[in-house]
Amino acid sequence: MLLIAVAGLSMPTIYAVLTGKSAMLMSESVSAILGITYLLSLVFVLFTHRHRFVAERDTSEYLVWGIRKSALVLLVSIGLAALEADILINVLHPLINAAHFSESFAGLVIIAIITNVPEHLAAITYGWRNNITLSIDIGMNSAIQIALFVCRYSCLSARCWAPS
Repeated sequence: MLLIAVAGLSMPTIYAVLTGKSAMLMSESVSAILGITYLLSLVFVLFTHRHRFVAERDTSEYLVWGIRKSALVLLVSIGLAALEADILINVLHPLINAAHFSESFAGLVIIAIITNVPEHLAAITYGWRNNITLSIDIGMNSAIQIALFVCRYSCLSARCWAPS
């Protein structure tokens, strides 16, 4: 899937450089194909071949919570995430205005980078714990997800990248 994503993302650029023509139609077609590929990969992992992706874990070290405690922790986590999102937007808004970024650029690039920090920290933590396989899997899956799904929307909203 990573090879498909790299080839798909580079084809419109190569076409535009070689021919000097706009590759907007090709970019939109490739973005649709990458989006469908991402959805099909989710179906593959979550439904058709679930047994191949089950990780064996030692459950003796995990706590078992009841439904009430789990629901309470979930609701508190949602509330904290909403509060953090509000703080993030309030902090970033003056920066975005001062740097003359468009709101689309801020949403597609800056916030996307900030929200991937926990994923990168998890990969680094597993690497320090000598679980290199899981660390590489986290990085590879993140790259595939970004290439197949996130770049699809940046291709479709390429007009927000154009200077105004």
